[in-house]
Amino acid sequence: AEADRVSRDAGGLGIGAQAWGLAEKLKEADAVMTPERQRLVREVHPEVSFWAMNGRSPLPAGKKTLEGMLGRMDALEAEGLPSTFVRQLPVGLRVGRGDFLDACAALWTAQRISAGLAERLPAASDLDERGLDQAIWF
Repeated sequence: AEADRVSRDAGGLGIGAQAWGLAEKLKEADAVMTPERQRLVREVHPEVSFWAMNGRSPLPAGKKTLEGMLGRMDALEAEGLPSTFVRQLPVGLRVGRGDFLDACAALWTAQRISAGLAERLPAASDLDERGLDQAIWF
């Protein structure tokens, strides 16, 4: 609650419980990250991937709405992910459809990285004080 208040007071959108729940794992990953490991581990963000799939335009509806979920499924299918995979949650999966579609977007980006087709934001390398590249890949 305090992080949410601080973010909103600073003009931000706030920090939800799910995002805050990731904070400890993100700190752990950051603590062990090195420039060498960044050759294998890349940062992605599903909404950036969906933006790229949609002709570099944000999808019009939020991911928690039916329209938003259908738009994300359509985008993934248009990029070659099988409809039977995208439209049907795997049996036993303990996440919601939105999280599953986000994971599919990350998979799409991983395939692009593997094929040498991925792009990044920012386009030019942006190193922090530890020499880590601060890029989001799509």
